[in-house]
Amino acid sequence: MTETFDIADVRFVKRVVVGNTDPSNMKDESVIQKQMDYLTRCLQENPKGWIIGKEKSFHLVRLGEHQIAMEYVAYHIGFKRKPVWMDEDPAQTQVSEMDSLLQQLIK
Repeated sequence: MTETFDIADVRFVKRVVVGNTDPSNMKDESVIQKQMDYLTRCLQENPKGWIIGKEKSFHLVRLGEHQIAMEYVAYHIGFKRKPVWMDEDPAQTQVSEMDSLLQQLIK
């Protein structure tokens, strides 16, 4: 039987961004695949997380005569406790450009 989810049990929230957040620093497919792998790890490994929120955004970039839409999705993953593997492997933790921009705005 699957474990039921109750939002009141959430004690840790991780924001995981998938896609391009900065038009001046475009990411290649391998970086985006790593972002998706990290999201999958958050949802499948113990303690399993649940998607409790989702942000969608896009940027329109003009390159010469062409206009490109860059999109990203930020998932808010709720956990009952912080996963140990997030602290064990700092190279795999994801720090997005949006998070660093938010930290600069707060200061």
